[in-house]
Amino acid sequence: MRYLSIALVALAALVLQTGVGRILGLAQLRIVPDLLLCVAIVLAFQGQPGQFLPACWAMGLIKDLSSQAVLGSYAVGFGIMALLILYLRGLLYGQRVLPRMFLAALFTFALEQWAYAVYTWHGQSVGDYATLSRTMLFSALLTAGLYPYVQWLLLKFHGPLSLTTQRKYNSLRD
Repeated sequence: MRYLSIALVALAALVLQTGVGRILGLAQLRIVPDLLLCVAIVLAFQGQPGQFLPACWAMGLIKDLSSQAVLGSYAVGFGIMALLILYLRGLLYGQRVLPRMFLAALFTFALEQWAYAVYTWHGQSVGDYATLSRTMLFSALLTAGLYPYVQWLLLKFHGPLSLTTQRKYNSLRD
């Protein structure tokens, strides 16, 4: 995996997420897709096991630095997500997009809940939990809806990103 290429993709995802995503998303309700998470999921499924874990952790750190979350909350969450996907790779073989869309929605919602729990554990309050959970749920659904397009785009550039285009069935022994 070429880390410079991954860094450029992460920077492009961050710019799209913070700039264009807030315009195209439902910004007044703060419903914005998590493009960094989509990139991390594609890397976790298509990348090589020893190489995508630092890249996913770095994307979580980038999200920590670009948001108001407690430093390290998203980085830990992205790292745990990458480890879970490492063990799910053997079950979800092939390029089927529906299970990955479900995982994108699930991980987006779970990571936002995790970041909210860490934020409130540190003593800051952000408002009504029901409203925030609804916003997190709709952001997760929007992220899942955009996931196939992110996967398609990244797999078009599989050479510079050194992603595999064919799934291996025994992924834990790569």
